[in-house]
Amino acid sequence: MKSRHPAKLGQNFLVNRSLAEKIAHSFLPVEGDILEIGPGRGILTEILIREARENKITVIDIDPDMCRGLSHLKERHPQFAIIQGSILDLDLSSLAPGLPINLIGNLPYYLSKEIIDWVIASEKQIKTGLFMMQKEFVDKLPAGPEGGKTSAQSVMFAFLFQTARLITVNPGSFSPRPKVKSTVFSFKKQPQTAWAGIDPAAFYSFLQAAFAGRRKTLVNNLRACYPDKNWPDICRHLEIDGRARAEALPPDRFPALFGHLSRLPGRAGS
Repeated sequence: MKSRHPAKLGQNFLVNRSLAEKIAHSFLPVEGDILEIGPGRGILTEILIREARENKITVIDIDPDMCRGLSHLKERHPQFAIIQGSILDLDLSSLAPGLPINLIGNLPYYLSKEIIDWVIASEKQIKTGLFMMQKEFVDKLPAGPEGGKTSAQSVMFAFLFQTARLITVNPGSFSPRPKVKSTVFSFKKQPQTAWAGIDPAAFYSFLQAAFAGRRKTLVNNLRACYPDKNWPDICRHLEIDGRARAEALPPDRFPALFGHLSRLPGRAGS
């Protein structure tokens, strides 16, 4: 693979060392292996190696030049490993079979949605995480009063993970400087009791159907997948406004609606 210019890869390298220290200390200590996504020039990686001596640390970066630039760190940490490739192609179970992983990374803005979908798909292998992403994206990610309009992705992420915003970061902490602010936020798995009996993959498909047409009502979107359901009765039973769009439904009502639909007789269409 030919190396590409960092700007083409959407990389804004963290250069503020005090901020990197603060991020690392917000993340550590953790139990289990650590995976850093997009280490770039390694300012955060070096702190992780110094502070997390007992943890296996793996970094993944799509840029081969960045990977070569970090190879010297193997001398300081025998449990340090480098993967050259895209995080979107990585199967977490191949890193630590049967064990959950702790994620950390300063992520490229243009891949925000795709990486969060990868996290959702990999949820069984994830224990905790701490990401830095574009502030505007993070503001929409939590599904709740603080998150503004919801989406299938934001509801699903909140269903799987508890999130907390930690630090707002100004553009001057990066090189090259981005045009927007960033947010550091943490996440950890929700207790199993929060989604007992619900298959995450099936629930996410349901959410994507519920939000499929932004201008359509929730019921009209779901009728395509559940054509045999009595929607007036369902809405009355669950106290849902059948004329509202999906983004107007409180996020905690979606698991109840999905569970109710799954228990009712009738065939879900495609």
